[in-house]
Amino acid sequence: MTAGRKAQPLSNTSKNWTKAEIEAKEAAEKKLDSFESLSATPPSSLTKEGKKEYKRVYKLLETLPLSNLDQQVFVQYCDLVATSQQLKYEINLLQTEVTESLESKNLNIALDKQLTTKRNQLSNYYKEIKSHASLIGLTMESRMRLVPDKAVDDEDEFLKAFGSDDV
Repeated sequence: MTAGRKAQPLSNTSKNWTKAEIEAKEAAEKKLDSFESLSATPPSSLTKEGKKEYKRVYKLLETLPLSNLDQQVFVQYCDLVATSQQLKYEINLLQTEVTESLESKNLNIALDKQLTTKRNQLSNYYKEIKSHASLIGLTMESRMRLVPDKAVDDEDEFLKAFGSDDV
């Protein structure tokens, strides 16, 4: 294992590579293509909602270099999303019960504790979802590392043609 920055595609780096480095980097990138691609069919272990999320996100991930090696992280992401949706539903039910108990001036402390616990669980699920999303390229930052940055080149050409607005 190497230490340092996360690897980026050759086309997305600004380093001045030697010919040997370019060849080595291109060979490593070609090896990535040899892995079996991510399965379009969700695993049977996912819930109905998890399978919906799998199918929805799979369409978006087809262009990214993901393989079957990434499947477990992707399945975990879908499971986390499905579980968080169920948790939100349970929170809404508990919130309704707590509101009704407040209106009847008979606050049920056990319900309030359950509601707080569920909210804390949901917060933890959101953190895990964010972590998994970053691993499979669902965040803008992670996609920027994977996709070549054409906008910077376009901006430079614009500045070359028209100059900067510094006076």
